[in-house]
Amino acid sequence: MDWVIEFDIAAFILTTMVLWLFLKKKNYPSKANKMYLYLMLAGMSASLLDVVSVYTITNAGRLPLWVNLLVNALFLLSMNAITFIYYFYIDAIITEQVEVGPWHEWVIKVIAILDFGMILLSPFTKWVFYFDTQRNYCSGPLKIVVYGVALFMLAACLAKTFRNREVLSKTQKNCAYLYTLSNLSAVIIQCIFPKLLITNFVIALSFIIIYIMLQIPENKIDALTQLENRVAFLEDLNREIHNKKSFFLLAVKMENLNSINDMMGITLANSVIRQFAQILTDAGKKANVYRIGGTKYVYIAYSEKEVWSIVNEIEGRVKKGFELHDMDVQVKVKYGLASYPQHGKTVTELEKAIQYCLESKRQDKNEKVIRADEKLLESLKRKDEIYDIIKKAIQNRTFEVYYQPIYDWKKETFDSVEALIRLRDEKYGFISPEEFIPMAEKSGQIVEIGEYVLDEVCRMVSQSDILKYGITRVHINLSAVQCMQRDLKERVQRIVKKYDVDPNVLYFEITETAALHSDSYLTEKLKGITDAGFKLILDDYGSGFATFGYLLHFPFSVVKFDKEMVWQATEKEKTLIALNYVVKMMKALGLEIVAEGVETNKQAEQLKEIGCDFFQGFLYAKPMQEEMFLAFLKDKNRKG
Repeated sequence: MDWVIEFDIAAFILTTMVLWLFLKKKNYPSKANKMYLYLMLAGMSASLLDVVSVYTITNAGRLPLWVNLLVNALFLLSMNAITFIYYFYIDAIITEQVEVGPWHEWVIKVIAILDFGMILLSPFTKWVFYFDTQRNYCSGPLKIVVYGVALFMLAACLAKTFRNREVLSKTQKNCAYLYTLSNLSAVIIQCIFPKLLITNFVIALSFIIIYIMLQIPENKIDALTQLENRVAFLEDLNREIHNKKSFFLLAVKMENLNSINDMMGITLANSVIRQFAQILTDAGKKANVYRIGGTKYVYIAYSEKEVWSIVNEIEGRVKKGFELHDMDVQVKVKYGLASYPQHGKTVTELEKAIQYCLESKRQDKNEKVIRADEKLLESLKRKDEIYDIIKKAIQNRTFEVYYQPIYDWKKETFDSVEALIRLRDEKYGFISPEEFIPMAEKSGQIVEIGEYVLDEVCRMVSQSDILKYGITRVHINLSAVQCMQRDLKERVQRIVKKYDVDPNVLYFEITETAALHSDSYLTEKLKGITDAGFKLILDDYGSGFATFGYLLHFPFSVVKFDKEMVWQATEKEKTLIALNYVVKMMKALGLEIVAEGVETNKQAEQLKEIGCDFFQGFLYAKPMQEEMFLAFLKDKNRKG
């Protein structure tokens, strides 16, 4: 017979190439990856044995009978094994997403044993294939059953994919459907054209599709460190929780990577990261270590003794430092420890616990490991609840806007006012802005809060008589997140026009955090604000980050001194001297100055002497609700 074996040869070459690519890179040791490896090995065997079987059948008269029987039995075994292995590959992908009972595995395994048994016994029973007295290859009475099993397995793969379509990604579903249907088509084509050995070639193409569509995107290895990544961590963590046995999560954070990066550049900093990852790998021994993002790593360990062994090993290695290009680099490390089920019973709870440990400050300088405890868990609970409180306050518009008047000591009147956001809750009462504002910035909710404040301020200005009572400026805070909005100017103008408020009345306070983003994009955004008639204030000047350069870089009209600097100037003569020279420079640039946190007459007199223009603080007025603020204005600024 004239079989077309070129497709089999091509299939063997293609599968070998994919196998080489797969083995070349480090792969996460998951069940799906193991099944994919077995799938390719079975495919290589099938394509190779198909070619060999063509030779042995063609030359049956010159070869011992047992050679033909063995080659054909192995070929049929490898071909049928592909469908079973593919089923378990699909099953492994699904069980990564959802827990599936084990009973179905036993059913498939029983079918496989019966199927393989028929093939292995064929040389003796002639059930599936045999050779007649003239050494011609013949199909046995049960060969149709073997084909039927292969078709059944393909149908089972298709059904399993469809049944679990909710937990699979679109790519996973499409890949599974394509593999099954293409192989089914190949079997049908080969049945019509038996000399065209195309099935293995289609299978090899399917391996390439799976590798490109599933294996590469779903890889769970961190490219830089070659450690397992967060995807792998969450998968293994979920598996450990299902086992219902206690375990520990040891989180490790490299604290000073940013300074290393600034000092040495990203290339050498990456070298430090790789060396640090190797230290973590060596320290772990039996415990698996994952890079869960940035400079954060985590171990899954099974005893506290193992945890301390890892910590001590890391500490010993890190103290020696890293030598790079004749430089000695020191790494600062922080540790957090949580355990299951004490500190969480779900993946989300445990991940939050270790993240919070790494974010928490050490209570004691000698404390190596920050442990999750009742206080920490209560803080996590509070944090989650406050996120919900913020969300509900935005939806129900239950935030309150307070107003703190600002005193113009030269005119002896209240010239301006700052709008301040406040949040109250039935359970927690008054929630400090220092707590909920950073949370809102992190979650992105600050954008909606900022727009709410602006809307309330514009409503108040349009409905009240504050302009008649001497208020010429209303200060409103803009966060870093708001400043980076693409349509910042349009959002602001839309609200202002809604209430027909003069833009010259509104002064936007830019926090130092926002000013740190001193790039052309932010400059363009802020210039758009000033071009529209609004004014800008640099807030919190002197709190540790803001520098004189920001005053030259951005179009500020006013500078607000941070209260900590104001307080220090009262207590420390050097600070007051420095402040005096800073004020003179700002005045030379045509800037006005607001001193925040003025609480005593002594502070007020010193600030007058050095040239501050406006005072904001409890000495003059506390933040107050709108009704009280309007009453305060009428009383303090009433004319004649």
